[in-house]
Amino acid sequence: MNRLLHITALLAGASALLCAALWATVWTPGEGVVSAGADIADLFGVPDTPTQKFQRALDHMGHEPPRAFDLNGNTVYFSVNFVDYSPIEALKRYQDEFVYGGINQKSYTSLKAASTREALEDMLTGGVVPTTVSKDYVAMGGGLAENRAQTADELARLGRDFAAGRLAKKFRAYRHIEAFREPGSRWTTVVATWSDESFDYRKMVAGSRVAGQRGDGTIPACPGCTRLQRFEDLDPSADHVDYTFIGPVGVHETLAFYDRVLPARGWEHAPSSAVLERARRLNLPLPNASTRQYRRGEQTLTLVVYAAENGETAAHLSLAK
Repeated sequence: MNRLLHITALLAGASALLCAALWATVWTPGEGVVSAGADIADLFGVPDTPTQKFQRALDHMGHEPPRAFDLNGNTVYFSVNFVDYSPIEALKRYQDEFVYGGINQKSYTSLKAASTREALEDMLTGGVVPTTVSKDYVAMGGGLAENRAQTADELARLGRDFAAGRLAKKFRAYRHIEAFREPGSRWTTVVATWSDESFDYRKMVAGSRVAGQRGDGTIPACPGCTRLQRFEDLDPSADHVDYTFIGPVGVHETLAFYDRVLPARGWEHAPSSAVLERARRLNLPLPNASTRQYRRGEQTLTLVVYAAENGETAAHLSLAK
């Protein structure tokens, strides 16, 4: 039981962080979330997988068509719903839908119910279980274990493998839902993010040793820097890829590096009037940031460098056509 608790805690924490990151990236104040234009049902195949069941449940609940992203080599999805009832009521209705859709064995509407062994087993076999419940905020999540466990015996083997240190990835898919509203508001926002069934959380860890995660052939990493993120909207109409690096070198030294290296790769300095607007939309700390913009053919590269925590420097680069 304790081993399952440890694995589910890892899963819940990871999925919550990913949901927050996606929400911050795709939400634009005053514009909302730009839809990818494809129905959630279009992602389905036959026979249904646990992830396809989850996607169908969101469709039934009225979610907007999802957006698909490549996040450090993982495919993740994001979808929003706006409902005129409370987060607590959203928890009840979504849980009923998950039971109806064969995702959960039963409806879990409290943290006490979510702490049972049955709930933990659901959480690791494709189910969705509450992790936070309050008047104006509810979170629920789950996923699929690395060994594709679907039975109690398979979960027991998962626990033994976890205790023996034989699990490299621990889980291979996640799904996370947050429902929240401002006090006194009528409307509740429901944000859902989930992955395909090949998710590798190791790729999300800074300095990951997974092949292809430490650098990038398109954008050079600054000296001593670690790549935190490569983020690409998979919508065919999307036109940009974002990169974030962090390292020990100062802001001025980092700028000097890119001013030297990028022109050597064919990039030319460009007027940077659009840089500030781009950085504002990304909620980057402009008062302490230095910006550059480069062009090469039809491509534009926007660079924002700023002092991060613990004396480190962050470099955010956005590549667009």
